[in-house]
Amino acid sequence: MRAEHREFTVKVNGQSVPREHALHSVSVVATANRIASAQLAYVDGAAGAGDFPLSKLDLVKPGGTIEILAGNGADPTLVFKGLIVGQRLRIREASSSMLVIDCRHAATRLAQVRRSANFFDQTDADVIESLLGAATIEAQVDATTVTHAQLVQHDCTDWDFIVTRAAANGRMVFTRGEKLAVSEPAIGASAVQLQFGATLLEFDAGIDARIQAQAVKTVSWNPVDQAVEEQEGEAPAFKSTGNFQADALAADAGMDTVRLPHTALDAPEGVALASAVRQRTAVDLASGRAMCIGIATVQPGDTVKLGGVGDRFSGDVLVTGVRQAFDTQKGWKTHLQFGSAEPDPGLRERLQRQRAADLLAPAAGLQLGVVTDNEDPQGEFRVRVRMPLVNGGDDGVWARVAAADAGSSRGLFFRPEIGDEVLVGFLDDDPRHPVVLGMLHSSAKAAPLAPSNDNHVKGYTSRSGITLAFDDEKKSLTLATPAGNTLVLDDQSGGITISDSNGNKIVLSASGIAIESAKAFSVKANTEMKFESVVGTDVKSVGVVKVAGSALQLG
Repeated sequence: MRAEHREFTVKVNGQSVPREHALHSVSVVATANRIASAQLAYVDGAAGAGDFPLSKLDLVKPGGTIEILAGNGADPTLVFKGLIVGQRLRIREASSSMLVIDCRHAATRLAQVRRSANFFDQTDADVIESLLGAATIEAQVDATTVTHAQLVQHDCTDWDFIVTRAAANGRMVFTRGEKLAVSEPAIGASAVQLQFGATLLEFDAGIDARIQAQAVKTVSWNPVDQAVEEQEGEAPAFKSTGNFQADALAADAGMDTVRLPHTALDAPEGVALASAVRQRTAVDLASGRAMCIGIATVQPGDTVKLGGVGDRFSGDVLVTGVRQAFDTQKGWKTHLQFGSAEPDPGLRERLQRQRAADLLAPAAGLQLGVVTDNEDPQGEFRVRVRMPLVNGGDDGVWARVAAADAGSSRGLFFRPEIGDEVLVGFLDDDPRHPVVLGMLHSSAKAAPLAPSNDNHVKGYTSRSGITLAFDDEKKSLTLATPAGNTLVLDDQSGGITISDSNGNKIVLSASGIAIESAKAFSVKANTEMKFESVVGTDVKSVGVVKVAGSALQLG
């Protein structure tokens, strides 16, 4: 069968590509959660003249707005509208030279630059609408239920962020001509019926019980209740084609409950995520493709009725992808995809990209290190750390030190000692920018206190033995030096005791104040000194008592 390319009309910036340029092939691909694309191949170029008439026209240079229409010549249907992003010349032996024009939907602008942003008190639908609106992309966005106090887009493209947040709410991103639809997958009225033996030319489909589940739950930690919380997803309203029951398949495959652990999810978001995952499994219950003669009116998100393919697969299916394929040999065929609701396989890789990888091999995770130097030659308060598993043959690299408090001329200043074992992380996984996150004890470098399950005593001991200890059992605080000078604040005994290594002591208690001196006791005032008591005063000595002054007044 040889088709006329007049079934396809191509316009750039509103101007039709002249008919003297022979269109050899067309491929338009629109798949859920991916940016739609198109590729055109024109016969172009003559070896004798060394000229490529179409390629040199400004009409087809990158940046132009391209429209591809197909179907009835009098009333064609728009199957693609987007941007020309590139062109290539293709020369092969024993065949005509070609100009290949690559195109993408305007949403490709959202996929070029990684950025970060904060969104406050908005639903995911609000955020998606604002991102698409800023890119002047017309879209229909279904409402979502969860309002986020704060939502963070971190180092990813707007497109990847939109697809990720849509999937978390059980939505799919469909390209419908020049517009986008961010909507819940649903079976609607059939746009067309394909019948085996008539309009259905090719068909491949399958069902996999392993991707089904009888229930999906999110599991997260609730810091308010200090307990693990589970949120179960709602049963999907989506009904796949055929006569298989998802729950029965899941039971047969031993798929009882799928649990999705996450550190922190509030209840509404947990339910939304679990429901979204369960819905994706329902959409994916029956997955496959169908090929028919060229039909321009079917778009992703439409419903197509399959007939004559048996009880297992006959019925309505949700179209998740459409490929319009035309060439001068095979004519125009339409390929339809159903199921396969998972996002673009490359999405996870893009979201997990390590920025250090643009510069050098990233250092993922944490490393053990040993401090080798405390005197930063650049005055940046770094320490030098040798990491034995990275390169134990030198003194290591300079690392910043994380502190509980740090600021201009203030902060908690505890530096590790040379030879101490430390835990090291890396900014953006860049091994040139290590940070000491903390110090480590071990049997080789034991802690000053023996650990216990009671865990009553906590504190600090310096290299020389100066100790600050907190005892929660006695409700006491003790400051002590190695020589035995101590200050004890003790709620259990109800007092404060100051003592030194010479045997001198001051005790403040409910009984009063007691001062003991192991030897001489001297009190001196440069002006007046007064002693006063309400009940009585005793002055006693086993030896001589001397009272001296310029005058002695009694009474």
